[in-house]
Amino acid sequence: MIVLLVIVALFGEAGEVGVRTESPAPAGLAWIGQTWQWREWSFSGWVGSRFLPLSFHRASLKLSWTGPNSSFSAEGVVLGSGRLDFFLSGSAKGHMVLQGLTLSGQVGGKGGLVAVNIAPFGFLTTWAILSLETDDFSGELSLEGPSPWQTGVRLESGPVALSLGSSFSLTISSGENEWNTTTLVQLWPKPLQTHTLRWAVPDREFHLTLHSSGQVWCRVSVTKEGWTVSAFFSLASLRLTQTVFEVVRNF
Repeated sequence: MIVLLVIVALFGEAGEVGVRTESPAPAGLAWIGQTWQWREWSFSGWVGSRFLPLSFHRASLKLSWTGPNSSFSAEGVVLGSGRLDFFLSGSAKGHMVLQGLTLSGQVGGKGGLVAVNIAPFGFLTTWAILSLETDDFSGELSLEGPSPWQTGVRLESGPVALSLGSSFSLTISSGENEWNTTTLVQLWPKPLQTHTLRWAVPDREFHLTLHSSGQVWCRVSVTKEGWTVSAFFSLASLRLTQTVFEVVRNF
């Protein structure tokens, strides 16, 4: 199955082919994807197969239209269980500039039918974002719903950002050249902290995140000539809890 997917990707000039393995529970996934573009329209397909154990995982087809200030997409998904899902989504945006102040807004929604061929049920999610930006300050008000309606506020000035909504948190960022650090302090609903160190150059990247619970996440990736090789490690109390290795070829 893996060899067949790679051959199809190579001869069909697929946009992407990849392989991923995970542990401690043996699991593996191989996939191919392709996108065709014509003016404002794009059509994409994706298919993946598990090989630890060997089984069909997921396939999808998506048709999208993107204009200067709006977009629309329709997508069908088939899961390994045989379930068929269908989704529709759309969004619109606009902005204006007034004496150094930029005011922009976005609205969108996503709906569809899940398990169309088994026991169909529908869903609808809508969202709206209003943002304001100056040279040294930005603010954002978001609304998402309808069940339940949730609001959020984000205020940012320089390296400091304050978020109010489902959580109350403060984020402080700093960086120089290839290095960047981010500290997030959440006060509500549960006090916690995360500290992230990131090093990135055009073909290599390193992430290290420390959580106040004692968990540690580390990701390393290298990209060269269309190939990306990455490794992810998760530790808890200095014990290795998860590893993920991934190889992706972009065409």
